[in-house]
Amino acid sequence: MAPVGIDSGPSDAYQNVDILLPNPPDTGPTETRCGVPPGPLAQQPPWADCTLRITPTPVQPTPLPPCGPGRFVLNFPFGEMEGTCTYDGWIYAGGGFTRRVRLSDGRVETLTRALQAGDLAGGWACTSQGLVFAANLVTTSQFTSRTSAIVHFTDLDRPGQVRWHQILRLTPDRYVGGIEEVRASDVFSFFRFANPGPAYFYVASPTGENPQRLDIDPTGIKSNFVIDGPYLSYSSDWDIHLYDHRTGRVENVTQTDGSWEQFSALDGERLAYIEYRTRDPFDYNNANVWLLDLRTRTRTAITSQPAQPAAQRFNVVIRGDWVLWEDCRDAPEPNPGMQACTVRTLYGHNLRTGREVALTPGVTLSGDALIVGDQLYYACAATRSTQVGTYVMDLPRD
Repeated sequence: MAPVGIDSGPSDAYQNVDILLPNPPDTGPTETRCGVPPGPLAQQPPWADCTLRITPTPVQPTPLPPCGPGRFVLNFPFGEMEGTCTYDGWIYAGGGFTRRVRLSDGRVETLTRALQAGDLAGGWACTSQGLVFAANLVTTSQFTSRTSAIVHFTDLDRPGQVRWHQILRLTPDRYVGGIEEVRASDVFSFFRFANPGPAYFYVASPTGENPQRLDIDPTGIKSNFVIDGPYLSYSSDWDIHLYDHRTGRVENVTQTDGSWEQFSALDGERLAYIEYRTRDPFDYNNANVWLLDLRTRTRTAITSQPAQPAAQRFNVVIRGDWVLWEDCRDAPEPNPGMQACTVRTLYGHNLRTGREVALTPGVTLSGDALIVGDQLYYACAATRSTQVGTYVMDLPRD
């Protein structure tokens, strides 16, 4: 791992980008950029004091039809795969709209800048030290540039501190880029940035300070970034890779098993993932769920044949006693190759009891699982023509 393009100026990855560091401004309130050097007001980010203020506004989501055993929460999906996280009794959900849901009573609030509604997009990451927000905001009325920033909040009643930001320039094809993902634990934070071209990867403190380039080859497909404690797991070239922040080492943990792997999840020293036996990137058939103990490197099959029917499986989640995944075994065609199956059911395996259970039987599409304590939040559509929403249910107790 080496710092590139941060302390020593722009690297080749940022030929079209102004790199701005969050140094305290010294140019006065009328000409302030959250960094150096100062510039004209037209080029300044949408804050004047290196802070970002967010206004929570209560909303009442339009109810959707019942879907599975849970009760309706939101009229759009969120889950761990979307970078959703929990902090101080709220679930924070990013994307094109930023919202939060209170765990105690289901209260829903939209999150916008205090200056203008509907102008805030980005993703959230949660730690015991607060919220890390990856913000992407339009900075000019002509939409010729926008600002991308890492902002740390202890709570939304106080302004968030801008830790790192830059102004992004539109290319002729109007590609903007920005911070595309953010993840955080109590050990470190991670974000992915692109503008334009391949994505580059950064690690920083748990509050987003002191970012450094992570030495990962930016070419190829890198996806499904998951963070827990000192670890970051991700899919790349049909293997699962693991970054250990304590050592700075990146390891391919599945390269010797002769199969394709994707969709990993972390919980402490445990890593769950999906394996595709065919080793064919155009064939998602015959997938199984595996669990890897990162201390002993012992692998355990959560699903296998003939114990479970051969089928496509996606998007694994692990938390506490539960491993969850999206399973196509109940579809009319459970193995349609590269095509997505028409019915996805959330299945769970209880690691304490060894019991497997269908959590959302009888629905067309369910997934994007998020485990919060003893409850499961999941995305669901009762039929293929029904809007996808978020629902919540209690996890089985036995």
